[in-house]
Amino acid sequence: MAKPIQVLTEKQCSEYLEYLKPNSPGRQGLRKAHRNYTMALIMLDAGLRVGEVSRLTKSNVMFGDEFLNNIVLTKSITKTKTERTIPMTSRLQEALKVMNDLYWQPNKCQPDNFAFYGHVNIQRLSVRQIQRMINQSSFDALGFAINPHALRHTFATRLMSNTNIRIVQELLGHASIQSTQIYTHPNNVDLKTAIDSLNPTPKNPN
Repeated sequence: MAKPIQVLTEKQCSEYLEYLKPNSPGRQGLRKAHRNYTMALIMLDAGLRVGEVSRLTKSNVMFGDEFLNNIVLTKSITKTKTERTIPMTSRLQEALKVMNDLYWQPNKCQPDNFAFYGHVNIQRLSVRQIQRMINQSSFDALGFAINPHALRHTFATRLMSNTNIRIVQELLGHASIQSTQIYTHPNNVDLKTAIDSLNPTPKNPN
């Protein structure tokens, strides 16, 4: 039997994002905290692969000075070398606008500059750097570590409960629908829900 994919519950998603927000108690460094929050959110709300986040450029979310309503992933960014377009949630678009205010405008970023970078010569964050950030921050926030793909899994699983598999395949950028079918199989949240349903319902004392 295949191991269930790792998926966060709605509560865990909320707790994790709240921890990453720059205004969370004890958080240091407004710019870096917001950058990390936005990277996690773009995987959770748009289902990007970690490699796509690493290679994302300003032009994939903006045209000139205007923000797009979609993330436009070009062939040079995607794993499958095919373009795909993903509509943005309102909170993701807002987070990217703050990225523009905190990072891109102050550093005079050009359209082809990477969206997420460190402090040296606007060099993009590597896949490994993003993985470490997600791993450590999730452990701090939730008490257990996740990898970036768990955020993409969560995005896909949430979609599957609201739409059909073909749309999920398109948004995830899967070349084959067989890759998308893993989200029709039970995950850790499904298994927990099934067991919880066995708990006796408390009797009403009245």
